[in-house]
Amino acid sequence: MQENPNAPPPIQLVSFQMAIFNWNTIIPNIPDTWRQTEGKGIRIAFLDSGANLDTPTLKHLKLPGHQFNVTLPDFDIQKSISSGGNDNVTDQQSFGIFHGTSCLSVLAGKPENATTGIKGVAPQAEIFVFRIMESDITFSKGHILDAIEIALSKNVDIIVCSVLPSFEGSYTDGRRDDLYAKIKEKNIALVTTVTNTTRLNVLTNMLFPSNHPLSIVGGVAQVPILAPKPDVNILFHDISFLTSPVTVGGLKDKDANPYQMMPCSSSQATAALAGIIALAMSQMQQRPERSDLIAALKTAFHSTYDPTAMMTQKTPGYFSKA
Repeated sequence: MQENPNAPPPIQLVSFQMAIFNWNTIIPNIPDTWRQTEGKGIRIAFLDSGANLDTPTLKHLKLPGHQFNVTLPDFDIQKSISSGGNDNVTDQQSFGIFHGTSCLSVLAGKPENATTGIKGVAPQAEIFVFRIMESDITFSKGHILDAIEIALSKNVDIIVCSVLPSFEGSYTDGRRDDLYAKIKEKNIALVTTVTNTTRLNVLTNMLFPSNHPLSIVGGVAQVPILAPKPDVNILFHDISFLTSPVTVGGLKDKDANPYQMMPCSSSQATAALAGIIALAMSQMQQRPERSDLIAALKTAFHSTYDPTAMMTQKTPGYFSKA
């Protein structure tokens, strides 16, 4: 039979070999030897609003003994350490998103198939999920310390906290200093965040837990602040790494089609930074000293602060303090 010259061309079926958004491959300058580990063997304490672990991207992380809700009325630290770890940590929507679910997808998401979902930076890391958000969408300093104390008992390699507390809660300087001394002694990487804001004083006066010298602080550079190009040495005194305010893949599972492109927040950037640290530790097979770890990260990123690049980048790029 003769072919019809006016017939439309045949449909080309394309097989996608990666997730819709692959954080492991999209961040530039990470050594391939780091990427290939996918964080295997690294234990991470994830402190946030909780996580919806039944979503396809995260259900591989729903493991016995790995979920703690420190906001429960009858919560007891010693009981949780000895026999807990199976709490309901379901995320609660706040400000239109599931914050912890989104950040955890960036850190360690693993899609069920090759065509839908978000692959995190370190999908093979072992994650302990801590819900530290109250039902009224507030965070307590005391809950952060409770989670850190349990995380220490689990011998984690990294503690990541992408939220800042709304009120004091049960908190003492003595308890904080004792726990932080143990973090330093064990060479645990404490990764914290800056607030999403256009107020200059937030980036020059860090809030707990980012205000401690032990923290490795990450976040997004905000365009309204960067426009006048303030003095770098003043603005980023306590910030270790920044990323540009690019549009990236986010997880918003309140919708029927949850995966969409959205602006990267400081919370997501901090989760990504924790994932990169997991890659580095997995490749090194050790917990380096904080100074050595930051030096390795800066060498890998090989980029210094550049306001113009931060405002125009199309893929996540990290910039360390000069």
